[in-house]
Amino acid sequence: MNNLNKLKEVDMLPLSNDYVFKRIFGKGGNEKILKSLLEAILKIEIQKIEIKNPEIPKEAIDEKLSILDIKAEINEDTIIDIELQVGNTTAIERRLIVYNAKLIAGDIKVSGEYKNAKDTIIICIVNDNILKRNAYFSLAMLKYEKTEEIRYVNMGCEKEEEYLSNMLKYYIIELPKFKKKKPKVADLLEKWLYVIGGR
Repeated sequence: MNNLNKLKEVDMLPLSNDYVFKRIFGKGGNEKILKSLLEAILKIEIQKIEIKNPEIPKEAIDEKLSILDIKAEINEDTIIDIELQVGNTTAIERRLIVYNAKLIAGDIKVSGEYKNAKDTIIICIVNDNILKRNAYFSLAMLKYEKTEEIRYVNMGCEKEEEYLSNMLKYYIIELPKFKKKKPKVADLLEKWLYVIGGR
């Protein structure tokens, strides 16, 4: 009976715990759970999902080893990296860019041709306010700057391209901003964020 009382005193580890997060979303057999989270974030329908080995092999002896929190492939054409960062967020944006570059480089080696390289999506859920933005959910892509008047050439483009490519996407979700908004938990994304650590 004494052991039972001790068990009652132990708090359940939250889903925002790194170990718990990886075990729930990154373990083989839990693809349906990961699919639900990804569909909520990406706002797409996922036909196929495969959880991959999160380790990115080193190319040189002195290269830094990268181990992603969760790596998956969806719809056979997109590689996903999901990072949960509850502690140190120093240089997190740079880390995400490096992870993305390594994912692309590794994929090109497999496919052999640039045209066959898969899209990559980095999702980072942080327990910190890291962006100077008035949103808890931010999507970043490679966007062209506005054309300077001195560089303008009339090529007949009624609407200029805004993005270099939609191959690279970065989703950053900041839990403190989500909590501050006190959302009504109206859609699937808000439900997941509430469960992960938005209470």
